[in-house]
Amino acid sequence: MYTKSNTSSLIIEMNATLDDDKETLENIRSSAKKFFHRYILLMIFIIGILLVLSFSYYAYTSYNDENEKFYYLKKIIGKGLYLSNATVFVINFLIIAIIFPVCRTFNTFIHKTFNRIFPYFSAIYMEKLKVVHQVFALSLIYISFIHIALHFTNAINFIKNYDAHHKDINWSRGHDDNVFRLMFLTPVGFSGWTMVGCLIIMWIFSSRQMRNYFYNSFMGIHYIFFLFFIMLYYHPLSDVIKYQDNVKDSPPICDIYKRRDNETHAKEYMEKYCKSEPKFTAGRKNFWIWPTITLVVFFLDHLIRYFKRFFSPMKLVEVTLPTRNSIFLTFKINDNIALRPGQYILLQCENISTIEWHPFFITDFVIEPRKTIFTLAITVRGDWTCELYEKLFELKMYSEKSNKRKSNRSRRKYRATARKLNFIFDGPYSNHMESILSREHVVLIGQGIGITPFISIFNYVMKSTQPTIALKRIHLVWIARDIKQFTLFLSTLCELTQMFWDENKPDKFEVRFYLISSKRQSMFMDNYFCDDDGSFCSPEELFGNDAEFIMSRIYVDSPNWNFLFNYYTSLYGNKPIYVYSCGSKSLNKDVRKACCKYNKHRFNFRFIHEAFS
Repeated sequence: MYTKSNTSSLIIEMNATLDDDKETLENIRSSAKKFFHRYILLMIFIIGILLVLSFSYYAYTSYNDENEKFYYLKKIIGKGLYLSNATVFVINFLIIAIIFPVCRTFNTFIHKTFNRIFPYFSAIYMEKLKVVHQVFALSLIYISFIHIALHFTNAINFIKNYDAHHKDINWSRGHDDNVFRLMFLTPVGFSGWTMVGCLIIMWIFSSRQMRNYFYNSFMGIHYIFFLFFIMLYYHPLSDVIKYQDNVKDSPPICDIYKRRDNETHAKEYMEKYCKSEPKFTAGRKNFWIWPTITLVVFFLDHLIRYFKRFFSPMKLVEVTLPTRNSIFLTFKINDNIALRPGQYILLQCENISTIEWHPFFITDFVIEPRKTIFTLAITVRGDWTCELYEKLFELKMYSEKSNKRKSNRSRRKYRATARKLNFIFDGPYSNHMESILSREHVVLIGQGIGITPFISIFNYVMKSTQPTIALKRIHLVWIARDIKQFTLFLSTLCELTQMFWDENKPDKFEVRFYLISSKRQSMFMDNYFCDDDGSFCSPEELFGNDAEFIMSRIYVDSPNWNFLFNYYTSLYGNKPIYVYSCGSKSLNKDVRKACCKYNKHRFNFRFIHEAFS
């Protein structure tokens, strides 16, 4: 018999088992939700590819009068006809689709259109643009190799099943023809391998190592796709795929009755319906439609961007060099441009390179009647930015000398030097960071100069009087390896904090500074900081009047993500919390892992990131 204690222990065990089952089900649900959110675009793409394959395969295998045209060709190559034509449809689809993720004008239009209806998915799409383009490119390479393998099989069948009675339909010259000649020395083979070579070269130069060390080659080699399109127009002109164009005068069954010419029924049928010999043709070619659509979209996008640059020239009005590895540039455009916080532009300095375009987030902007002023923040961390810093430093020296001397000659020399720096901008373009203003609770994580998209949001919040901003609470985590980086935007953070204090909303904005570095310059020593040259400076000397603000919020350590996410969950529970991260790949990986970890426990963290390129 069960005692009371045994019964209670059994109930406890059952409850523990139920709790374990609930936790297991919750983990499965969380993993499925994470997989769906992370791979939704990939799933849509795979479904689209399968639909295109199925549709094209069904079109060639359906039993109707249209299919009878390929009777003689099917006798030679069998089902290779269906599969090779199915891959052609997929390749055509990918050729069109691959251009849209790199068309910035198109993506900006898509973002403006769908951001209000599906804001989260619009942000995910903008975040995954590079990934989408890479998936399309790799799929095009894989499908191209499948297409080559199918044509290799078709070449063997053309030789093996050579039709001596209907020589016009053959691709080979006879049973003794060579597969190597068909695959490499014919027009269709030569053009096909040239296209595959172009794809492989672009794929090699698109790898991370090549982009890091040979960025100009990576950008320039992509224009080899013009050769790809030339070969693409030439490829189908060889007329390998032919069909019968007089099916009514010579139905395919006539070929069967020819072998039974001793039968009375066969002779009667042939006299009545087989009026002529089969005639074969490649038919009307509409292959040019697919690459033409891609080229039209590409040139239209570049044309729109060119005219925007041509009719909106900009002028450099202010240069600020706050530290030895940072640049602030302020430009003026004599036109009204639709700028929004979170957007970025592409900047080119013709004095350095006429082919390099570098993306920079807009940190602040002012739109006045017939005039737009905006500021860019740039970190010196590459050959292009290093050369830009040297030219701007020289320009600033001329400016200071001209102000001291007050002579017309020195001023003319300064203006001449300023005119020598020719900047061209392309944009502005939408980014998923724009969606911050439409969220209620956000966690913004920036590493170094990765704080810039958030600064544009803060400046807009301080200037805007619109009630459409949905932000209820902002948590900022700023990580830096150099203490001087915090001085770049410290005044903006202080002003935003003071504004919310004046509005009696002191908890609306929270900021944490994290100083991480293995170098001695980043260490606290008796409330002093060690500078780059080994000298010590006090917080007041480094931060001025804002020293008290940052000293109460700075941590000399890496962020403890478990502590921070526990803190956020205690504030919001199961409410949606949007986590925006802008930093290195390792930082984004750690933040994503933390979001996934807490989402397994029924919390609702939604991760959106911008990686350093």
